[in-house]
Amino acid sequence: RYVNGHAKKHYEDAQIPMTNHKKTEKQEKVQHTVCMDCSSYSTYCYRCDDFVVNDTKLGLVQKVREHLQNLENSAFTSDRHRKRKLLENSSLNSKLLKVNGSTTALCATGLRNLGNTCFMNAILQSLSNIQQFCCYFKELPAVELRNGKTAGRRTYHTRSQGDNNVSLVEEFRKTLCALWQGNQTAFSPESLFYVVWKIMPNFR
Repeated sequence: RYVNGHAKKHYEDAQIPMTNHKKTEKQEKVQHTVCMDCSSYSTYCYRCDDFVVNDTKLGLVQKVREHLQNLENSAFTSDRHRKRKLLENSSLNSKLLKVNGSTTALCATGLRNLGNTCFMNAILQSLSNIQQFCCYFKELPAVELRNGKTAGRRTYHTRSQGDNNVSLVEEFRKTLCALWQGNQTAFSPESLFYVVWKIMPNFR
């Protein structure tokens, strides 16, 4: 209405055939050309050169508004269903991995809270979902730090232990691998927590 003046042009074109005919008083009252904003549903009358506040006796303005609202709601609902379907398909596809030529569903693995590791767990989950970052660490060769009596056995670290021969990268790699194995519902990052604590004692 304001830029290209299309509605105004329609109003002017509608008035041309009427110029050669004598208008009756009744015709003068009923021939009002209006336009409606489809966003705000405000109605403007070109004959009155003002916005329409009152409706007609038959409620025609309100009927048009309701019709436009129904169309908008229908389009919104349809678009929402379409987006939800796309998200569901995308989520399903992202959880399927190709392993030895066969399609295997990947199960999500969570992190157990060790009492004060909520923030650390959130960071680990975020980092584990960065594909390039995660692949880099998972492809690193394993570092064998245990020897002697503990060789080949899983060791559990505690804060009281004096073992400084630990690798942050190795424990981080193990944690990422555990999160992506999908063979357990939850993983406890105790070893990684211990390594970080040994490097940074204030991390408690």
